[in-house]
Amino acid sequence: RCSRDWSSDVCSSDLAFDIHLQIPEVPITEEWDWLTDLQTTQDGSEDSVPLLRYPKRTFKGNYQFDTVADIRYYLATMFKSQPGVLKFPLFQYAVPLKASVTAPATSITVNADRCDARAGGMGLIIEGDKSDLVTIDTVSSTTITFLLPIANSYTKRAIFCAVVSAYSSGNANVTRKAVDGVATASFTFMEYQPQAPFVSPLNTEVLTYYDSLPIITDNVEGGDYTQTLSTGAEINEFIGIPERIR
Repeated sequence: RCSRDWSSDVCSSDLAFDIHLQIPEVPITEEWDWLTDLQTTQDGSEDSVPLLRYPKRTFKGNYQFDTVADIRYYLATMFKSQPGVLKFPLFQYAVPLKASVTAPATSITVNADRCDARAGGMGLIIEGDKSDLVTIDTVSSTTITFLLPIANSYTKRAIFCAVVSAYSSGNANVTRKAVDGVATASFTFMEYQPQAPFVSPLNTEVLTYYDSLPIITDNVEGGDYTQTLSTGAEINEFIGIPERIR
């Protein structure tokens, strides 16, 4: 268990500097990548072979800092974690507490269906400058319990989210402003290993299958879709009339 409660702009020497506590700006981009290998036989038939059972997740986004302490904490975390593994809270799945909690409590009341938490995994409770990094013991649809009690008390304004192990890309950057205490940063974090189990035990969604393959019942909406017609034609055009070679 670790906690943070800053009363000044000075970074305390007992901080672990292994977790990003800054809440990213919206949106947070989450990419899922499955690696496959395509095998082609002599008759032209193709067979796609999955190389990963679960996808690799990559998280991208931006931070906006408003205090000197937050900037120093972020820089210290990035410098200490390179090139190792750090803790990345999944703020895109954060849920508010449904009831206040007083230390040393060992459970909180939340909508666990939305926070993607796992028993045995890590979680973060944060409200302002107070935070607790916890190890999750059990998860139900309304309650999450911890192995150890929390160190701080929280109101219903606090949020909870799951935490995963990740490593940063080699191109992290920070842009400082002329005004001291203001900065922005972009991040790209790759998940170290998939959560276990990958699908939440609270997920009750049932897919429709045909010939062992899932059927997508909803049409994709939004985004851009491009179609290209390749005829293989080659045309020479000089001074006169264009000439089609083939």
